[in-house]
Amino acid sequence: MSIRSYFKIIIFMFSIFLFTASSEKMACAEGMEPEALFKKRCSRCHSLDKINRRESEEGWKQIVNKMKKKFFSGISDEDAAVITEYLVKARGLPVSESTPATTITPEK
Repeated sequence: MSIRSYFKIIIFMFSIFLFTASSEKMACAEGMEPEALFKKRCSRCHSLDKINRRESEEGWKQIVNKMKKKFFSGISDEDAAVITEYLVKARGLPVSESTPATTITPEK
């Protein structure tokens, strides 16, 4: 086989790789359940035990945005919104705990 044939095979294989990688990313953002999307994206870098805690909505937003910046996370802006919403529902602090209650003392 000539070098030209090897070059064509390499380009063909690389094209298939790029196509499958981009189609996987689009399919996840559009068609997956929030829990499945969370598990798929977040388990790429660490175990899912990391979320074994409760955070406020703002806390989860900050964490997910931080993880989104990691190179191999594969978390898009749409994925981040879905994952944050899922984490707030599943592991978010109740409203009473996330915002401190203001006590009004009667004046005498």
